[in-house]
Amino acid sequence: MADGWGSVSSILRREERGDVDRITAGRRVVGFAPVTSHFYRVGTVLVDAGPPNRVDDVLNVLETEITDVLLTHAHEDHVGLAAALADQGARVFAPEPTLEVLADPPSLPGYRRQSWGEAKPVDACPLESEVTTPAGTFETVPTPGHSRHHLALHHRERGWLFTGDAYLGTRDNLRFDEDLETELASLRRLREREAGRLLPGHGSIASDPEAALTDALDWYAERAREAHELRAAGGSLTSIRREMFGWEGFMRWFTGGEFSKTNLVRELLRLPSSLTS
Repeated sequence: MADGWGSVSSILRREERGDVDRITAGRRVVGFAPVTSHFYRVGTVLVDAGPPNRVDDVLNVLETEITDVLLTHAHEDHVGLAAALADQGARVFAPEPTLEVLADPPSLPGYRRQSWGEAKPVDACPLESEVTTPAGTFETVPTPGHSRHHLALHHRERGWLFTGDAYLGTRDNLRFDEDLETELASLRRLREREAGRLLPGHGSIASDPEAALTDALDWYAERAREAHELRAAGGSLTSIRREMFGWEGFMRWFTGGEFSKTNLVRELLRLPSSLTS
């Protein structure tokens, strides 16, 4: 398939991870890294719901009725199947402040429509402090930063911690409206949870959640110290970005600057220079 960005191929796979199936959906543009998101099936429960542009394909690979859909936040790469599954009778739950957005999705920048598609409206129920499903009880964990009303989901009995986009490992770019200080506070809150597996919306499943979260926190603390040292030596935002992360790359071009390395440096400089994990 070809479009305005060049030759594009689809990505869809389902992997059994014990009692949890991880489903990965997205697209690959020739010459660039794939754009994918993960969501998870636990029996008849779906945690997050993938991108809108893969709805029909994903419905075919689920191979079971879905009774409940639990959304960590309202970004389109996490809510795609929600409307279709609601039409089939599933209950959809989401952070309460996002219900209006889900019922009337906003228009999206071109790169987001290109990558994920546009979500259809869905009426959802508010996620309370916990939700009981056929797969057991999930506790919600407030994890703002990536988005203001983000919630992670903790299945305490099984030790599963579904983190949506609260945990993204380490990266060299940031969206223009992300609050890094708040994100790091959310990572510390997740680290307090007793969990045996961390299951993120992007990246690899972590079998040692505490270690994975500590590694990320340590990395950002070290980058903040480095950025402040360069600033103290007279560095500009641009020169600090070049020294730490090199030239702006594909993400800045593809997103029109919504994601960039400069955004990350700006947020690092807002953190305390003596930040610890």
